[in-house]
Amino acid sequence: MSTLSRSARGWTELGAHVVLLLIGLGGMQVAAERTNRRIDLTPGRALSLAPATRKLLAEVTAPLRITVFFRRGTRERHADLVRLFADANPRIAFELLDLDRFPERARSLGVTSYGRAAIEYGGRRAVVLAAPEEELAGGVRRVVHGRRRHLVFTTGHGEREPGGAADGYGRLAAALGAEDYVAGAASLVDGPVPDGTDVLLVAGPRHDFLLPELDAVARYLAAGGGVVMLLDPAPLPNVAKLLASMGIQLGDDMIVDRERRVLGTDGLAAVVELFKRGNPVTDPDAGAIDTGVVLPSARTVDVGTEVPGVAAETIARTAPSAWTEHDPARARRGEEPSAEAGDTPGSAPVLVMGLAPAAAASSSRGTPTSRATPTSISSAIVTSRSTRLRGSPARRRSPASARSACRRSTARSRPSC
Repeated sequence: MSTLSRSARGWTELGAHVVLLLIGLGGMQVAAERTNRRIDLTPGRALSLAPATRKLLAEVTAPLRITVFFRRGTRERHADLVRLFADANPRIAFELLDLDRFPERARSLGVTSYGRAAIEYGGRRAVVLAAPEEELAGGVRRVVHGRRRHLVFTTGHGEREPGGAADGYGRLAAALGAEDYVAGAASLVDGPVPDGTDVLLVAGPRHDFLLPELDAVARYLAAGGGVVMLLDPAPLPNVAKLLASMGIQLGDDMIVDRERRVLGTDGLAAVVELFKRGNPVTDPDAGAIDTGVVLPSARTVDVGTEVPGVAAETIARTAPSAWTEHDPARARRGEEPSAEAGDTPGSAPVLVMGLAPAAAASSSRGTPTSRATPTSISSAIVTSRSTRLRGSPARRRSPASARSACRRSTARSRPSC
């Protein structure tokens, strides 16, 4: 009798465990359906959207529809990406259609080839590549904002052009085109920064700007514009004066790294490994930079004298094995850096980001420019020119604190700042 009782008790306990397990699994399923969240454990976060894309999708406030037309057998290549978009905002709906089976529907939406997506929002429509993420996000941006963004290259100082020349930035212009930028060029000698410019790009000038040109840049910043300067080692005293008015110090020097010479270079290339965490441009966790950046020629740019109302911070630095040679001519002649010659060893700053209320921007002569609305923000990102990326482009800090904020991770992880 006791044996039978023990057997019954064992079966009762087993049944109770099974019931509790089923209840637990059911609760997890209900919680998963209500929260609709996923955890991405893949290398490089391949199943997650970029922070910039998530921010863009949060701007969708009305129904948005994405219709993807695929070639038979390629449906799943597009399904994962559009699902990520739909999961990010409940107002986004999507449909995946075989182009060969729905040719009339495709023509009605303006689609004429495989792998295209028609995006509809607020009476506007854009037809873009359905992958990669940047292309699809560019189409969403176009219909949400109602216009394409304009990137203007300055000319007249030996800058690199957005065309396909060997030393041009054709690949950069094409990559930004995927994010809905239209590249153009303008000379500031002829007048102000063109109306409608979203970003002004100064791409490796070999000669200095005239003061009236820099006044035009300052006025553009004061009106809430954004400026990116990619500056090679070259005498640019007027540009340096404008940057100094915003608390950014441009060094008249050259960075070398003989210890970490990159194959195929002359030893003047600088290896950038230290990136500021928490910054939208350089945060390693955001996936923007996988392993590091090689600058074929680089000069220092750092936070300088504090300017009221301007938040500037150093967000990228070279490897600690670098030297800063204060006479660029010596570096170009191949002379070894040395402390006796006044050269500085150690990690060097190469990228500064500055933000300011628009009215705080100053002219090249150090006087305030025209005022703008208090909500306008002017921004400037200044860096040495980069032509090779290895891997997959506001709190103010003093130079000392910026250096202390940079650290190197282990060899298996990405360095960070």
